[in-house]
Amino acid sequence: MRRTRSNGFTLIEVMVALAIFALGAISLSLASSSAAESARRLEERMFARWVAKNEIAEIRLANTFPALDETKKTVKYVGREWTLKVKALPVPTMEDKVDYIRQVEVEVYLKQSPDQRIDLLVTYVGKV
Repeated sequence: MRRTRSNGFTLIEVMVALAIFALGAISLSLASSSAAESARRLEERMFARWVAKNEIAEIRLANTFPALDETKKTVKYVGREWTLKVKALPVPTMEDKVDYIRQVEVEVYLKQSPDQRIDLLVTYVGKV
């Protein structure tokens, strides 16, 4: 009696193909989640920059010379609460010579993570 070979895949071949497919699916899933996380961080940084620019615009529109100090405030923007640290400092290279220019630093943090700075924006404000 002669045995005929049937056409089809063996169990081992099917298992190897499934393992290869699973590895591909896992790597695709990891790449997708990494891209989503990068997009979230980029969006967060963009909003933080807008918050810092808004604060600098408010400082300039106030038309007053900032005192040498540090202030903290919380603002709500795009549904999130942001903490701002605004420092007015003497210009580093002109500390003793010039008192009519201030270096203003605006640090931006999310309120729920106050130890992780998202953005820092520096500008200079002169006495009017």
